[in-house]
Amino acid sequence: RDVYKRQAQDGEILWEPRFAQCWHQCFSQDGKTLAAIVATGFGSFSVAVNGVAWPVDLPVISDLTVGADGSTVAALGSVFNQDFCVLVNGKAWAERYDMAWKPVVSGANVALKVRRGKKHGYVLNGKEFPKWFDQAWEPVFSPDGQSLLLRVVEGEQMVRLIVPVVDFGKGGGM
Repeated sequence: RDVYKRQAQDGEILWEPRFAQCWHQCFSQDGKTLAAIVATGFGSFSVAVNGVAWPVDLPVISDLTVGADGSTVAALGSVFNQDFCVLVNGKAWAERYDMAWKPVVSGANVALKVRRGKKHGYVLNGKEFPKWFDQAWEPVFSPDGQSLLLRVVEGEQMVRLIVPVVDFGKGGGM
């Protein structure tokens, strides 16, 4: 009995049967890039892009995101929903977080909301925004991808920050 299923679309084989499981398949907008969360072994997961698994294996992979043109693929990895890391194009960013939310992709840029202890923060392309907040919402890229909207609660105030992508790690917008 063959427990592996071939990935197929419209009668064409997309991926050969290499993975025990294949979850949350996502296409890029042009349909040329197909990414999925895959089981590379028992209790070991990774992301595969066009049938090729990344060299990163973790007990949990979630929140897969594919950029519009397919050149940037991001996901979250964790050790049983603790010690979250961000995975982008096959590499794990260095920092770890108590919690992380689904990455947002704009071109080659990847941003997301994270939490350490009781403080919420933001990360863009592996760089943390220098200020942490009492509460935060997911970041939003401007239509041209040059700025990020950060919505936060600081003390008793709701604050909206527009931060140029080029100034992100420098504390721009504060």
